[in-house]
Amino acid sequence: MKARHTATIKRDAAAAFGDLVAGLKGDPLLILYGSDGGHAEELARRMHSEGTRRNKAVRLMAMDEYEEIDELASEETLIVIVSTAGALPLFDLGKNSHSFIFF
Repeated sequence: MKARHTATIKRDAAAAFGDLVAGLKGDPLLILYGSDGGHAEELARRMHSEGTRRNKAVRLMAMDEYEEIDELASEETLIVIVSTAGALPLFDLGKNSHSFIFF
């Protein structure tokens, strides 16, 4: 029973993920990620691959790599994915640039 429930959750999550990417109307799309254990990076890479597969103009980078913080508001479509293991300090990737998100 539990295995079937887990399979259903995974199937529904995959469908929702596909719907999310398909529903993104803006090009170009910028995906920024900050990750402690790699989960946010993995999800960001999956989203990048899916967007590319759907012929969207997609850029992917760690939050620390995005240097034009003042230009963030001019991005057409922005997705920010962050994750942490739950302990401080904040995630390793993006720790130098996270303050521009948390006002």
